Amino acid sequence: MKRRFVGAFVLALTLCAAVALSGCAQVQSILQPEAYEPEAPTPTVDTPTIGQSGTLRVAIDADDVPFAGASDGKPVGYNVDVAAALASKLGLKLELVDVGDSGAAEALSSGKADIAMGMATSNPADGVWLSAPYAKSGVTLFAKPGSTTVPTADSSPSIAAQVSSRSAWAVENLFGEASVVAATNLQSAFSSLSNGDADYVAADAVIGTYAAHTSKVDVAPIAMLEEPSGYCIGVPSSNANLQSAVTDALSSLDSGGVLGLISNKWLGSTTDLSSLPVVASTGAKSTKSNEALLNDSASTAGSNAVIQGQTKGR
Repeated sequence: MKRRFVGAFVLALTLCAAVALSGCAQVQSILQPEAYEPEAPTPTVDTPTIGQSGTLRVAIDADDVPFAGASDGKPVGYNVDVAAALASKLGLKLELVDVGDSGAAEALSSGKADIAMGMATSNPADGVWLSAPYAKSGVTLFAKPGSTTVPTADSSPSIAAQVSSRSAWAVENLFGEASVVAATNLQSAFSSLSNGDADYVAADAVIGTYAAHTSKVDVAPIAMLEEPSGYCIGVPSSNANLQSAVTDALSSLDSGGVLGLISNKWLGSTTDLSSLPVVASTGAKSTKSNEALLNDSASTAGSNAVIQGQTKGR
């Protein structure tokens, strides 16, 4: 009888120890969970729709602030963020390909890149399909808050614009050469507005908003000096599958608020140009031919694209 009791007691102790150890293991598992490893994204496109399996190769101009630049040796910018979001939406890794300010179309036609960022609806390229704009733009007239009067040609307004830029050409074409307050860069243009040397600033909507935001100048867009355009994603016109994938991904990023977040990050706001009036051309005041003005605008297209310096002809 005594042996049976001892045996039962030992068995009970063994069971208790097992339960205790099991409980400790469970507690340890809770306190020290295994590292989380997210599932690898499933690519929505593959070769031959893209040139390299698992990777979206994106052409950018790496020296075009605020669209692309470098911080601590890493690429940053509006276009960089949109490209990264697009690649993620497509389930692909991102590879940026610097093609400078005029190499996007060639990069697409040669197969160096799958898509290109920052292609403007106002300047389409042969053989390139353009997405819906991910950033609306166009030459925009900025004024101090509270100023809503849109100038007319006969009002002789003073409008600051970067020298030899597309914006300066628009001002000269619409209001005459005397209305242009020449500025070496956009910071100088907005300073002219702040200190009263100019009534308005003319600039690309995206770049002007960025320059005002980073310079902490309080302005508001009040009119367009041309029909609104935008910055788009370029895809080879022969690649219908990639066009469809980009369209769907971009639409999802827009409806999900991602594009708005990127705009707020870089510009401090979203750029809604749909409600702005477009200043009609009277065709009267410029002392130069349109061709000469366009040549002036194009002359700085390859200049340094920092806001403190000259933007690229815009």
